[in-house]
Amino acid sequence: MELFAEEWGFRNPGREAPLIEDQLGSHKNVKTIQAALLKGVFLFSLAADSSRINQPLDEVPFASYKKWAVGRGEQATFDSMVTGTLTRDSLLGAAFTTERRAFTPANIRGSFRRCALWPFDPVTMTCRCREAKGMLAHRCGLREEATAAASEVIRASTERTAAAAGRLSTGKTTVCRNFLHSSVDLLAQHAKILASEAARVADRAPKEA
Repeated sequence: MELFAEEWGFRNPGREAPLIEDQLGSHKNVKTIQAALLKGVFLFSLAADSSRINQPLDEVPFASYKKWAVGRGEQATFDSMVTGTLTRDSLLGAAFTTERRAFTPANIRGSFRRCALWPFDPVTMTCRCREAKGMLAHRCGLREEATAAASEVIRASTERTAAAAGRLSTGKTTVCRNFLHSSVDLLAQHAKILASEAARVADRAPKEA
């Protein structure tokens, strides 16, 4: 945050900055939000599962790497046992070979194109985001039906987890999920929690005395 604010102030003196972030917990920390506001940076959180599908390296390159790494790692371990060589060296060699095979220029360029980042295609990118959220206008294919069904299951699981967390823990500052919101919304909740805790302590003090 310090580095971003310094760079933004140098490039855009006197201008406030809206900063889009993901759902990482440290980004929604009250101290982080307050420090950002003091520097003129307004934080906005993306809805869950709406950013990863537009990360090109997570599409084919990393998917291919994970697919091949397991098999090559097992083969490397077996080879090291048979030949009496160090398993560490065999695994490093397998990882290097897998990386060279997965992160080819063709795979990287294709991922950028399919993710609609380069060349930029706003229509395709919007459709991918809607598909990831299960917000499909027309479900005419097997892939669309499977995506929608999986989204419903994931959404229901997320709601159950959130409900259970709400019953089991108190004093946690949160905001509603699955939509674009400002992290400033957390500050009001945080103030209410502090006021409630102070009132509880003040009410308990005479009883303990």
